[in-house]
Order: sequence, then C-alpha cells, then structure tokens
Amino acid sequence: MKQYLRFLFLFFLLAGVILIFSGCGTEPSTQMTIEKDFSGQRSMSCTLSSNDVSQISGGEAALDALIRQQCPQSLSWTKQTQNQNITYTFTLSFSDQQDYRNKVESLLGRECYLLYAAPDGIFTQGIRLEENFSSGDLMEWLDDALVNSGLCSEEPSFFSGETSLVSIDGQVFSSQDQIHIRELSYHPVNKITIETHLSEEETFNRTISISIPESSYNQLGESLQPYLNELVPSGGSSHWENSAAGHTFVISFTAQNSQDLEKKTAQALDTPSAQSVVEQQKETLFDSQTVFTERINLSSFLSNREGKTYVEYIFDADSSSGISTAQMWKDGQWMNIDSYVDDSQFLLQEDSSLLQVRLQSQNEFTIESMEIDMHRLSEGLFHRDISLTFSGESGNRGARTAARYFQGLDISG
Repeated sequence: MKQYLRFLFLFFLLAGVILIFSGCGTEPSTQMTIEKDFSGQRSMSCTLSSNDVSQISGGEAALDALIRQQCPQSLSWTKQTQNQNITYTFTLSFSDQQDYRNKVESLLGRECYLLYAAPDGIFTQGIRLEENFSSGDLMEWLDDALVNSGLCSEEPSFFSGETSLVSIDGQVFSSQDQIHIRELSYHPVNKITIETHLSEEETFNRTISISIPESSYNQLGESLQPYLNELVPSGGSSHWENSAAGHTFVISFTAQNSQDLEKKTAQALDTPSAQSVVEQQKETLFDSQTVFTERINLSSFLSNREGKTYVEYIFDADSSSGISTAQMWKDGQWMNIDSYVDDSQFLLQEDSSLLQVRLQSQNEFTIESMEIDMHRLSEGLFHRDISLTFSGESGNRGARTAARYFQGLDISG
C-alpha cells in the first residue's frame, strides 16, 4: 500500500511540473524516474504535427511499420493521437546503474560518461546525475532508419527537445536534455591519494589517503573518527599523519583480485560505484598482454564547488611487468597519456569527479630450459611430461601463465 501511495505521489508531482512546463509552451521530451537502488525508467517523447508526418514517405503507417521493425529490444514504445498531433514515447527500463549504462551504450554504439551519486556521509550530502548524451543521441537510430529506408531524404531530428524532468528517490529536478543535476553540500578535502602496487603474485596492495584541511577537521569534530573507521575494509589498517596542510587519514589493504579491489575501494571511498577490471587480451606460452581498467566515483569527498576532487593516482606494477600504455577517459573519449608512465609506474594528478584510467602491460617470458619425457603406455598410447624453466624477474609470472595456457588446451585425445 505504501509503495502504491508513493507511486501516486510521484505521478501527480511529475504531472504538476509538466503542466508548469506546458503552460510556458514547452513540453519536457525526457522524463526519468530513478529509485534509491537506481532501478527505474527513462521515457523519451516527441510530438509530430501533420506537417511533420507529411515529410515522411508513406506517412504515419510507414513510420509505425518502421518502428515495429527497427526499434531496439531495450526500448518499448507507445503512440497517442490528439488534435491531429501524434506523440511517440519510447521507454528504457533498467534494474540498476550498470544495466542502465549497458543499455545506453548499446543504443549509442559507444562508451558514455555517466556519473551518479547520492552521498550521505559527513563530508558530502546531496544528489548528482551527469551524462554526456541526450535523448536525441539515444534515438539517433530512428533518424538513421528513416533515411536509410528512404522514408526521409534527410535526418528529421524529431527528438531534439530541450527539457528533462528527473525524479530521484522522490525528489524532482528539471534539466536540459543532456541531464546535468548537481545539488551537493560538502566539507572540502585537500586531496585523495590512491596508491596501488601490483605484486608479482598478482595481488593488489592499495593505500588510500584522505587529506583533510584544518577547517573541515575542526567542523566535523567528534563525528569524524567513527565515520572514518567505517571506511577501513576487513583485514585492512589505518593511521593518521599530520602536516602543515592539515590531517591525513591513511587506509591500507590488500586485495586478492580485481573484484576484491573493487569492493574494498568502494568501501574506503564511501561510494557504491567503483569498478576494477583485469582483462587478458592476449596470453600465449611466451607472452601475455593485460589491461587494467578502473573507474572510481569520488563524489563523497569533494575539493571544490565544481563538484570535483583533487586526486593523485599512483599505480606501480612489479618490475617484471611494467606499464606499456596508459589512457584516461576525458571529454567523452579515451586519451593516451603515456607521458605519465615511467617504466613500471603510472602517476596522474587531476581534478576529477569520476576517475577512469586504463593501463596496459606487456609481458614476455624467457624459457631457460625445456625437458620432454615421453614413454609408451600401450599400442598407440603415449604419456608425455613437459618441464619448462623460466628465467629472469618474470620467472614466477611466466610459470603461472604457462599453467593457465596448458590448462586451456584440449589434449585429452
């Protein structure tokens, strides 16, 4: 019953805001509802006049047939006719933030920038939702389909509205079509330092340092230490360091793999959206190519009123691995920043809201010796033992790579 009443409240609240916009002669083209767990839906509407429909070869019937044939599976659609105007509404439903990101990127055909946070810690409180795409971008498939099918001679851009209404956990915000909502209050930090060492055993040793100015330290008072204690992952440690710039709370922990790193980093930075991924893009008996990608939401610790955090990001690979290529996501694309790499160390200093980096390592393994022992078991059946000895600093990593390589082979026959 409570959920039903909540739905009615949001419905009438949105309807009231829509009437306000309609009275000004502008209807929002995008309506988005997000629950606390980031489940929800995004509805994108366009209203076509009889003149708009006349620009389509075959008119309304041809447009409907095209939509039925071309509409992506992630979208549902409805049509409503009133006063000779036709309103088409396309709805994208999603279960969580990753589901929303995946469906958006599928519609765009590219990676997107999506920053959502609802921090409720002692340093920052509020809501932010920032995107680098519009509903027009998400509906570009329809413009392309109209031209490619010959129904329109040029892209019509029906979805070029300028307003959005967004309900986030019951709070309603208005924005431009490219959604940008940021309502935050905060006690500033000087900077966040994230220092990571990738060991030869392929575990992550990470230290996160939160530098707090004297003003924030004093204002937060007795609430500070209990809050910071909750940020320390199980098995981790913490300590204070003092300097002329203020006070620094240092959190240290070891992660056994990228999933463990993601979970512990999210806890240490009080964010639900940290992502750490290790991909083996190439792995043979003699070499491997590994890509480490990390995305960290810094919204719980802000440095300035632009909603950004001064962050120092240091990543040390073991000497046998090194870092061959480095990239940072900025202005809607991955940018090469190899100049930030010094052999096996990557160092980045940046004002950022959502830090996204991608590091690639290239490993080559030297085999010092190989021994092959084969004997006959029976007619046509042989047993073979192969022993490989790897040399140099990459010896242990080479042995683990070789083990994975042979485990992946189908040699049962």
